[in-house]
Amino acid sequence: MIVWPEETQEPAKKALDSFKKTSLAAELEDDAAKWRFLAYARSPLPPARMILRSDAGATRVYTLEPTGYWVEQAHDTAA
Repeated sequence: MIVWPEETQEPAKKALDSFKKTSLAAELEDDAAKWRFLAYARSPLPPARMILRSDAGATRVYTLEPTGYWVEQAHDTAA
């Protein structure tokens, strides 16, 4: 489950909405762990970046490429 930021400015909201539509976000939503944003893009333009951490300590980093696709840049599992 992803804990989404509650209040955001319009450019950041567009970036979050763009990420929310991906299979990458769906995978985290389906996970039993809670995922929280450590950092999220303030602009919907590349190279936007989202960094999330689970309650168990696993970290995921996603970047919006110039092609318009979000890609996973890093995938650290909890120790």
